[in-house]
Amino acid sequence: LYASGGEYKKALRAFKKAEHLAPDDSGIILNLVHSEWQLAGQHLDTSAKARLNALLQRTPNEPNALSLLAMDAFLRHDYETAVE
Repeated sequence: LYASGGEYKKALRAFKKAEHLAPDDSGIILNLVHSEWQLAGQHLDTSAKARLNALLQRTPNEPNALSLLAMDAFLRHDYETAVE
């Protein structure tokens, strides 16, 4: 609810708590990273990228993880990586 209302700081705190309870839940990871991405001005930091890459190791071609990585690359003007 926090994330859908744009309250990303509150959402991030909630998703971090949820991650402790279910560290391998892809939905929690994706929402946590998305909240971090929003708070960081739509940039992924190293830990967010690591979370997404770990998720992709377990679930190759996970569309939401790939989308976040592609958007981050696109916004950094790394178009080749974004397309890949």
